[in-house]
Amino acid sequence: MGFKLGQTVFIKTDSEQRESIVTSRHEYVGGTVSYTVGCNGSYWEVYECELSSDIDVLKKMDVTRYEDTE
Repeated sequence: MGFKLGQTVFIKTDSEQRESIVTSRHEYVGGTVSYTVGCNGSYWEVYECELSSDIDVLKKMDVTRYEDTE
C-alpha cells in the first residue's frame, strides 16, 4: 500500500477520525514500515496497518458495527 510524505491519512483507531499528515516514513529490517503522522501540533509513530487514506465515517459518528461486537 504505502503512503506519501504530505499525504492526508486517518488513524483507524481514532474515534474522532482527525486528519493527520504523513511527515516521515521508517523502514525496518524484515519489511516493517511505520510512519510519523502529525495533527494539530502533536505527532504519533504508527504502523502502516494502522493508517487509512479514507475517513471511517461510522467511527466518527460513534456507530457500533456488527463485527465490532463479536
